[in-house]
Amino acid sequence: MMPTQESAERTLPERPTFGGLCEYYQLDYAALLEISTKAKVAKSIVDAMSVGSPVERPYAEAVLIALSAHAGQPYTLLNTTIPLLFEEEEYLPARYPSLFDLWQRHHFDVARLARDAQVEVEVVQKMLGYCRVERAIAERVIAALATLVKYPYTSEMVYLPDV
Repeated sequence: MMPTQESAERTLPERPTFGGLCEYYQLDYAALLEISTKAKVAKSIVDAMSVGSPVERPYAEAVLIALSAHAGQPYTLLNTTIPLLFEEEEYLPARYPSLFDLWQRHHFDVARLARDAQVEVEVVQKMLGYCRVERAIAERVIAALATLVKYPYTSEMVYLPDV
């Protein structure tokens, strides 16, 4: 979805809020309902995000993935400002989603990911278990994942333990 001519004249801040993105793309009730449906979250979560209320990380990430598909631009917690519940206690030290988190979200086939990344299945299983693998191999797996799930994940956006 392209921004309207009026919103195209404005520029987004470097890390826009979800409400700012809703205004920029002029998302109406129907569009926000579609985003909540694609994200598999209650519409009230999307409504809370649009007014800047904190939400749990998995909900925010799911909504941003759905918004990215709707807008045709990648929006993540790294390039937006979304208040999160329990951020400090619950998600340290991993600030970014792990491969396991992404598997829970996308339900990808581990064997296919390994084949696409040209690595052994055991390597992907190690990564799912938060084990270290060589950086070059981890980057191949994340690149293959991005292609597989059609979302622009990079190794900078995914938690890789001590890589």
